[in-house]
Amino acid sequence: MLAVALGAAGYFYSQNQDLRNHPEKVSQQEVAALVATVGRLIELPQGEQPQLATVTDAAKLKTEQTFFANAENGDKVLIYNQAKKAILFRPATKKIIEIGPVTASEFLPTATPSPTVTAQPAASVTAEPSPTPLSLNLVLLNGTSIVGLTSASEAKLAESAPELKIVSKDPAKKSDYLKTVVVDITNHPAAAAQVATIVGGSVGSLPNGEEAPAGADLVVIVGADQQP
Repeated sequence: MLAVALGAAGYFYSQNQDLRNHPEKVSQQEVAALVATVGRLIELPQGEQPQLATVTDAAKLKTEQTFFANAENGDKVLIYNQAKKAILFRPATKKIIEIGPVTASEFLPTATPSPTVTAQPAASVTAEPSPTPLSLNLVLLNGTSIVGLTSASEAKLAESAPELKIVSKDPAKKSDYLKTVVVDITNHPAAAAQVATIVGGSVGSLPNGEEAPAGADLVVIVGADQQP
């Protein structure tokens, strides 16, 4: 596990000034649009409006914090204080780059009408480096009665992640899945989100009645939304 300090003063404002987060200037529409986009890739915390920050000096952040090791200028950070989760997202490619649980209740500063900002106490984000999907074992399950429907998802993965190891293709326990879901078995959320992007599904939990195959890191249950 890698501890990543995301101190509010050190990150979002006056000290390092590597990330900018001005709640008074970030429109609700922008936040809502970003939440909607990221929400199609991974299940987001409910009942909480996230705070938003933008990476403006990725080079400096990379030298100081592992959480931002793969960050680029323009990346967005969604911070859910109550759910204790931070998500690094790249709008240019619509991919989740990193996810980390926030281990303190709050770490974003609160804005005031003037440029002066009162920062909350520093908090930390703990993040496990997520391997790319290429290093993971994946199982494809056909969640429909349509024979061969997993072939389309297999082709997408072969094109976008040719070294990904698909260990098996089998029928799911049920055949009435309408949506394609990627299940993260071994706790690699960023990789699961990337696979979901490739196959055109979303990240979710293992449905009732389904079993996680032995040795699988990710399970893709292909739904009826994948039929031609």
